[in-house]
Amino acid sequence: GLPDSLPLCRAPSALPRQHEFARLEMTNVVVSKRKLKRLVEGGYVEGWDDPRMPTISGMRRRGYPPSALRKLCELVGVTKVPTSVIEFSLLENCVRDALQEQVSAKALCVLRPLRVTITNWNAEDQVLEVPGEDRKLHFGKEILLDAEDFQVEPEPGFKRLAPGRQVKLRYSYVIQCDEVIRGANGEVEELRCSYDPDSLGKRPPKKVAVVHWAHATLSTPVTVRLYENLFADARPEEAGDFLDALTPDSCKELSARCEPGISEMWQKHQESEDPIFRVQFERCGFFALDRKATEERSSLVFNCTITPRSDFGKAKKGPRETKRKAK
Repeated sequence: GLPDSLPLCRAPSALPRQHEFARLEMTNVVVSKRKLKRLVEGGYVEGWDDPRMPTISGMRRRGYPPSALRKLCELVGVTKVPTSVIEFSLLENCVRDALQEQVSAKALCVLRPLRVTITNWNAEDQVLEVPGEDRKLHFGKEILLDAEDFQVEPEPGFKRLAPGRQVKLRYSYVIQCDEVIRGANGEVEELRCSYDPDSLGKRPPKKVAVVHWAHATLSTPVTVRLYENLFADARPEEAGDFLDALTPDSCKELSARCEPGISEMWQKHQESEDPIFRVQFERCGFFALDRKATEERSSLVFNCTITPRSDFGKAKKGPRETKRKAK
């Protein structure tokens, strides 16, 4: 046989050891492949790349940057404790911080359009330039506001538009609500407002909120998908059947209106090497263009990656906001 002097032929002094670490469990999420397969095969999600799924393809489609996932892993480390659970909000914070550093494209997008008529505007549409950016907005007789930026009877703490109140349109004029038009069902269909011609380019008066807006006809129609946690319970796997913990309507699809430059931004981005087009819709959050849905519909479809940090009455009420109200 071979001589015992050869190192590879000696009997090992110690056997190899195997270390097993716990899975990266998070609240409001299941990571078991068996359970994820049930979600896909049962039609509870679109597929393995559904933006609500904790898969690489799902997170990529939603717009999560790789740096955010690396940051999360650096923060939580590894553990051998199988019952350890990470708060989902930690991942959201990592995503939000990464996008604030990486995303430079911005646009105004009205998620829930409410028609506004400027009664004292009698001129042609005016082109407004966004200071310091290559963006142009159109202001005219009819514009759109987000329906969640208006309340007929404002709640305590609500500082945006209401009858008799003023708001500052971002990069534009100050307007005041003079009349509320309701439909046959009693819902608000239109606001009639007047604008202050001397307010352009000036800081808004004290206690006057700034809201986003869009031109009623020259804005670009887009589809926006807003997401909540796939599961309402923090630990769905501890329920009798984890499917009972699913959040109803965890994906909401809205017909929104975006500033006209969004199409040009997308065309310009296609010349880059980045496969994901990310944009910040001001006051609404960060969004990623869904290439799959956009190709199927031949119109722009955006997935909400992350909303702004919690604030009263933002355009999308996220899961944390719901939890805060429940306390």
